[in-house]
Amino acid sequence: MKNDIENKRKNGNRYCKICGEKLYKNGHDRYGKQRWICKGCKKTMRLKDDRQEKIKLVRTCLEWILTKLSAKNIEKFYGISRSTFYRKKKQFFKILPELASTGEVYDCVLVDGTHVKNVAFLIAKTPEFVISSVWSEGETVEAYEVLLGTFPEPRVIVCDGGQAIDRAINKTYEKTRIQRCFVHLLRYVRTRVSINPKTPGRRCILKLTKQLFNVKTKEEAEKWNQDFDRLYNHYKKQINAFHKSDNPNIKKKYWDDRQLHYSWNHIKYAKDKSYLWTFLDFPKGKIPRNTNSLEGGVNSNLKQLNFCHRGMRADEERIMFGWDLVRKSEFGLDDFLNNIKIKKTPQGQPFTITIDT
Repeated sequence: MKNDIENKRKNGNRYCKICGEKLYKNGHDRYGKQRWICKGCKKTMRLKDDRQEKIKLVRTCLEWILTKLSAKNIEKFYGISRSTFYRKKKQFFKILPELASTGEVYDCVLVDGTHVKNVAFLIAKTPEFVISSVWSEGETVEAYEVLLGTFPEPRVIVCDGGQAIDRAINKTYEKTRIQRCFVHLLRYVRTRVSINPKTPGRRCILKLTKQLFNVKTKEEAEKWNQDFDRLYNHYKKQINAFHKSDNPNIKKKYWDDRQLHYSWNHIKYAKDKSYLWTFLDFPKGKIPRNTNSLEGGVNSNLKQLNFCHRGMRADEERIMFGWDLVRKSEFGLDDFLNNIKIKKTPQGQPFTITIDT
């Protein structure tokens, strides 16, 4: 009998909790709610809609988790005791939000990662809204391939230029072009040669990197390329000067000025790969030259939320970050909560809700 009931439940039928017989619709009550009747025990009942309760719970907890409110202010703002709120909060952290892919092909996608408690959180967004995210153990090629596989091939990807994202784009897409973030380039060079370099070669590469932000036309870009090639050839001996170990068994090269060598060749690699001036082939303002909207608009807010709600477990932090990305997605929280679809999952596991497209 029990097995038959469980099988029928899979077909969408409802059964009486008293005798196990099938329930049939029996009109509505005075509040407009569906009423059911059991022909076995002749009992009438109104079934509880767990979905609506979960949506209400989500709305209430989101007002707390996406703000800077502390536990002391919970009773004041919500009119419930702190212990009652924490008891309901446990149910909220069983909900795992996901952004479903719409299948739209975007002209530009910004990709970057941030680290939280030794775990990498990779995020992809357009200049306007977030489209996808992936948790991984680090910023690896495999992790970026998973992220890039969640949305169709865009025309341009703006990234920080790490080796992992570069290889992942070349493996995953065929026609997508890459635009290097100028802010990351400047940050890399400053880290290598310092803010106030002492040698001419270091001062020169820092000056050239700063001049990237002044280039706005293809003619200015060509002039910058010529200046870079001329100065690179001038300092080439210093850039590539090296010495070997006194031990004949060690064949490794040791650069005389390692920071100078890495700085010049880092910019040269982006220039030779045509990653610097991709934005000039599109209408003005369509392709950004940096990932500031992702770094400042998404990553910084995630770290601020992490600080305001410090003390959470790792799984709770992931759920909190997921809701913050939903807030900055194409649909936003209101449309997302009005059109969500709850998926059934095994007992004890977080149940997932996605946009019902």
